[in-house]
Amino acid sequence: MAPRQVKVDIISDIVCPFCLLGQKQLEGAVTKFNTAHPSAGIDPTIRFLPYQLSAENTSPEPRSKVKMYEDKFGPKAKDLRAQMADRFTAHGLTLHPAGEVSSSHRGHRLQTLALHKNPSQQPALAEDLFLAYHTDGIHPSDLDTLSTIAMKYKLFSSEAEAKEWLENGTEYDEEVTKGYRSAQQMGVTGVPFFIVDNKYAISGAVGEEAFVDFFEKTYGGKEAGAGAEPAGEDSVCA
Repeated sequence: MAPRQVKVDIISDIVCPFCLLGQKQLEGAVTKFNTAHPSAGIDPTIRFLPYQLSAENTSPEPRSKVKMYEDKFGPKAKDLRAQMADRFTAHGLTLHPAGEVSSSHRGHRLQTLALHKNPSQQPALAEDLFLAYHTDGIHPSDLDTLSTIAMKYKLFSSEAEAKEWLENGTEYDEEVTKGYRSAQQMGVTGVPFFIVDNKYAISGAVGEEAFVDFFEKTYGGKEAGAGAEPAGEDSVCA
């Protein structure tokens, strides 16, 4: 039997560490579910849709990520970063100890371009954007990094063309901005936010086993009805 086609929309922001962890958890859950159901697996089509965590963070100019965390979380910032580093380690990743932050809007435009020009590769491009920011410490408006990623997925004929498009172009600017508003109108207040087959909503990086349980209930015949565990405050960025 051919795998069941499943549509998964992931509303996310590049600067959210839980969005990268949630992507990894989802991928792991699909592999586990398909291993358990070799003749009735699922084949997800994944789309990343834009979300802007900090509406005031519109500048492409980099600033200290450590300072940003201190401004936002105060004396808890150091402990929160240490806890996140442990989460990354558990997923086989290394969280950059410092790095820089800036507006993620350019990255969202690039993700949207990939969705239109090379949709099957968009999830991989999204992961590269996450990794550049969270594990390499590169701010998400960095033109050199974004253009290198764009060229990897053959979105432009040259890095110079990619940089010009990213820095001075307006293509998909309106679509991305509408995406921000659409998420707000849907009631999304934190990311990652997963929408499966246009009817099931999962908020947060709920964990690989919770995703497996969701797939079992929804597509594996475990029981009628479905839903992953509700997200805790420590599994979403808001």
